[in-house]
Amino acid sequence: MKSPISTAVTIAIAIIIILGLLIPVEPLVTLKTIILDWVITIGAVAALIAIINLVRVHSRYLFKAETKNFYSLFFLIGFFFVLIIGMTFGTSHPLYKNLSHTIIISVESSLLGLLAFSLAIACFKLFKQKNNSLGVVFSVSTIVFLLTLSGVFSVFSTNELMSSFLDFINQIPIAGIRGILIGVSLGTIATGVRVLIGADRPYRG
Repeated sequence: MKSPISTAVTIAIAIIIILGLLIPVEPLVTLKTIILDWVITIGAVAALIAIINLVRVHSRYLFKAETKNFYSLFFLIGFFFVLIIGMTFGTSHPLYKNLSHTIIISVESSLLGLLAFSLAIACFKLFKQKNNSLGVVFSVSTIVFLLTLSGVFSVFSTNELMSSFLDFINQIPIAGIRGILIGVSLGTIATGVRVLIGADRPYRG
C-alpha cells in the first residue's frame, strides 16, 4: 500500500460519517458536522481554484496562443458579465436569475441536441451493421416514442382504449429513468464501499 496514512484517514472519516448518520449520538454527530463543514469548505475552495484556472487557460488561448481562439473571447465576456451582474445586484436579483438561467438553458439545449444527433447516428450505424431482431425492436420503439412525444396521437385522446395505451407508453420512459437512477445509486454505493475498504484510492494523487 503506497499511502497507508491517507488510506487510514479516509477510512476513519468515512466510518465516523456513517456512524454519525446511523447512530445520532454525541460525539459522533458533532464530529460528522465538523467533517462535513470541512468538506464543504474544501469543495468551495477547489471550485474557486477550478474557475480561476479555467479563466487563465482561456486567457492564454486568447492572448498568448499563436492561433487566436475567439471562442475563448466569448467565454470570457460572458463569464465576467455574469460575474459583475451577480456582484453588483446580488444573486437573488431577477436580472441575474434570468441571465444565468438563459445561459444554462442554452448550454443544456445545445448539449442535448448534440447528444440526440450523436445517438441517432450511432443507432443508424448499429442498425446498418447488425440487421437483427434487436435492431428492429429498437427502431420500432424509437419511431413509436418519437410519434408519441410529437403529439400526433393526441387526436385519439377521446378514445378510451387509445388513451389508456398512450398513458402506458408515457409511463415507460419513467421506468427507464428509475432504472438509470437505481443503477447510478448502486454504482455510487459500490464505489463508496471500495473506497471505504481501501480497494480504490483516488486520493493518492
